[in-house]
Amino acid sequence: MKHLSTHSGLVNRSALAQALHLLRRTGPRLALAAAALVCGTAQAALPAPQIFTLELIYNNNGGGGWTTSTNWVNGGDPCDAAAPWFGVTCELTSPGVHKVVGVNLSANNLNGTLPPLTGLVDVEDLRFSDNRLTGPLPALNTLWQLGSFVANNNQLTGPLPEIAALSHLYQFSVANNQLSGTIPSLAALPAMLNLNLAGNQLQGPIPSLAGMPGLRDFWVANNQLTGAAPDISGLTALRQFYINNNQLTGAAPTVPSPSALIANNSGLCPNYLTPAAIPPSANDTAWNTATGSTPWSADCTAAPAPPVSVTDPGVTAVPTLGEWALALLATIMGAMAWARRPRAAPSDASRG
Repeated sequence: MKHLSTHSGLVNRSALAQALHLLRRTGPRLALAAAALVCGTAQAALPAPQIFTLELIYNNNGGGGWTTSTNWVNGGDPCDAAAPWFGVTCELTSPGVHKVVGVNLSANNLNGTLPPLTGLVDVEDLRFSDNRLTGPLPALNTLWQLGSFVANNNQLTGPLPEIAALSHLYQFSVANNQLSGTIPSLAALPAMLNLNLAGNQLQGPIPSLAGMPGLRDFWVANNQLTGAAPDISGLTALRQFYINNNQLTGAAPTVPSPSALIANNSGLCPNYLTPAAIPPSANDTAWNTATGSTPWSADCTAAPAPPVSVTDPGVTAVPTLGEWALALLATIMGAMAWARRPRAAPSDASRG
């Protein structure tokens, strides 16, 4: 694999070329001063940790085999307007100084693992969908400017990263991977609009959604989630709500009022959810419309009865067929042993 050259080396070669040009025109002293100025300015164009993180993404994910890698293999300044790196978006923070605000490498044949992304301290948008990424998701909880993280349709494994308190995060989508564990806290996410965790191997309960008051789209379908459906009664901006194909129990959640749910754009079943005791209630009718199914509970089933434990107080276990057979065998063997017991010799007194 052809690794990306270090940024500093490329900058120094550029500065040296300019210095040699000046040397021919102005003499050595001015040329050396100019080279130092050019080198310092070019290196300051983008902070070193941001360049290093981009290089890690390239080297960890087979950059030489990417569908498009324009200017990545050549190094240089990722934010150079004349030769920007494919998929990298930059902004000017001060004269001559840039920051990386976006990396979009979706559907680009990335094959490997995502490195730590903490060096991209100013990043707002990260997109890695439709590649062949494996391994865990990197930590995101120090990327305070992050607004969107999308990595759908890969083979990512391990737990979800902590995202609580990322106040700018409006989209977090990691659908159709192999992520496991529980859903972390979703507290203090005031900007969140779109949360998609569908098609993974997540377990446990759905945490409170109250920390996302403006939530519009919520997908956790096709996991292994348990417990009650979350309370959504205060989410008046909610448009799509998919919790189907899990193991949730209890009543359907109360539809927000006023409701923004789009007809035929929600899913509650299969689960173990139940309609109102005396249908159709207003809530059931609202879910009929939102799910496009009448009744909405048609594909839900009753929760399986918990297994009876013989240790429960007051519970007498019913013997199984095998237990009956063992008991009968023990009785027969006991009777046979009794029949074969040695008889005692008559005593002298009994003989007269």
